[in-house]
Amino acid sequence: MRKAILLCAILALSGCASFSEAPMEAKIASACRGYAVTLMSLAEFKGELSDEQIEVVNAVRPTAREICQKTDENRTVEALAEITAIVSRLKGIEREVK
Repeated sequence: MRKAILLCAILALSGCASFSEAPMEAKIASACRGYAVTLMSLAEFKGELSDEQIEVVNAVRPTAREICQKTDENRTVEALAEITAIVSRLKGIEREVK
């Protein structure tokens, strides 16, 4: 049993290590998928969102679209941080309405 737990822990840590070594393009693509999924989820609650929540969603969409539609391989850590922050904001709204 202990060996199984240890093996699971090692596999989980190796997955985290490989993500940190992943190319920036892959990290941004993953964050953009998270953005798209969260946006689709929020669309289901459109009638329940407050005006302020709708304003937040509408305000972040152009930035997210710009980051996620670029195919430039030289995208930066700042772009990753920005799309990650956007996803976090939208996830917060999603938690509020669920």
